[in-house]
Amino acid sequence: MSNYPATKNFLTGWEKRKRLDGWWKEQEAIAWKIVKWRDTGLVPGLHIRGSYSQTFDVDQLDLRTYALDLSVSKGFGVGIKITPYAGVGVAWVSSKASHLASGLSLDKEEFSQAHGFLGARLALGILAITAEVDYGAVPSYSLQFGFAF
Repeated sequence: MSNYPATKNFLTGWEKRKRLDGWWKEQEAIAWKIVKWRDTGLVPGLHIRGSYSQTFDVDQLDLRTYALDLSVSKGFGVGIKITPYAGVGVAWVSSKASHLASGLSLDKEEFSQAHGFLGARLALGILAITAEVDYGAVPSYSLQFGFAF
């Protein structure tokens, strides 16, 4: 038996978000952490995450996205903790336009996009700073500041 057993959590949690923005009137997203092995001792954490989002109350556009990510992370330190992580994932997008102005027609779009990401989270007491790079069709960079408790 290992001194560092992995703890397995199935459906460790789900999150439902609602977002309003200038392009879509309303978007809802649901994300599940399907499987999570916690990092203990020398064993890194392994995370599998799935998500789904769709537009609501938009007559002209039916947009749905599905995604699946696999990531690994390992935390170091006590008090001041740094957690580097890396992962890969894929997203599937399906969109269909309807109720358009006369003479205007748009085809249904369906495609998938793979991406890779890496980053690190620095926890300084209740302050958390996260930097991430996401490599997809268009690379993106993010820096987040927040409170964790």
